[in-house]
Amino acid sequence: MYILKQSKLYIINLTFIPQVSLTTLKHYEYSLRAVNEYFLDTPIKNIKRHDYQKFLNWFGSNKAKETVAKVHGHVKSCVKDAMEDQLIQIDFTKKLNQHGQYIQDPYSNPHALQ
Repeated sequence: MYILKQSKLYIINLTFIPQVSLTTLKHYEYSLRAVNEYFLDTPIKNIKRHDYQKFLNWFGSNKAKETVAKVHGHVKSCVKDAMEDQLIQIDFTKKLNQHGQYIQDPYSNPHALQ
C-alpha cells in the first residue's frame, strides 16, 4: 500500500499494514524505487497518461511482463487511493499497455501516414 504525502508517493509504515509479509514489503519498496527513479520530484497531480505510458515503456524495456504488471498494480492502487482522497481527478493508469510497448496514435506520428 502506498499513500500520498505532499504530492509524492511514499510507502506507508509497516505497522499500518496488517498481515504484510517481508516479501510483499520488498515488492512495495521495489515499485517505489522504480517510480521515484523515473519521476524524481514530479508531483502525482502532474503525471499524465502519456507520462505514465513512457514510464511503463522505460521500466518494461528490460523487465519481465510479470514484474511490470506487479509495479503497475501497485501504482494503480496508489492512484485509486489518491482519487478517493480527491488529490487527483484523473486515473492516469487506465487504458494503457502495461507491457512496455507504446501503441501510438498514427495521427501523432507524421511518418506513420506515409
